[in-house]
Amino acid sequence: MTQIEGDNIMKGSVISSWKDFITEKKGKKFWDEILEEAGLQHKVILASSDFEDEKAAKILGIAAKKMNIPVAKLANELGEYWVLVSTQKLYSSYYRKYKQLKDFILAMDNIHVEITNSVKNAKPPRFKYKWINESTLEMEYISHRKMMDYLLGALKGSSKYYDTPIRLRQIGTNKVVITF
Repeated sequence: MTQIEGDNIMKGSVISSWKDFITEKKGKKFWDEILEEAGLQHKVILASSDFEDEKAAKILGIAAKKMNIPVAKLANELGEYWVLVSTQKLYSSYYRKYKQLKDFILAMDNIHVEITNSVKNAKPPRFKYKWINESTLEMEYISHRKMMDYLLGALKGSSKYYDTPIRLRQIGTNKVVITF
């Protein structure tokens, strides 16, 4: 279940991605209604700005309700969009650096460390990995935000980007088994 918790911030690039996705699906007026309902109608969202987790959670919840879908489904779709559209504008060099999906997934933690060190106030999730066998990887998601559904969507998007089918099986609230 996706549930953004904590008193931290995320980067505006994530919220800008949500805005782009929702605007593409439902129009600018729909996005403006979400912000108004969240009490953020005058908030300027820039990719480089900091955005409170609590406000992000509010936007996600209101958007899902207005779209009449579960928050988990919306978070999954947003994660996929993040990889296939948004990060291609911001971080495409990371995708080009790796030729195979396995290599990219195994590099995600290091990529997030690089982003943490180069982008002020960035607090992306961290990951731990454990191979079950030669084609099955257990990936642990480490974040106070509890956005596992977003990660699952991002993994689906990565699978599409690298044109490599995978099977995903969530274990508990913070682990996913990836079968290549």
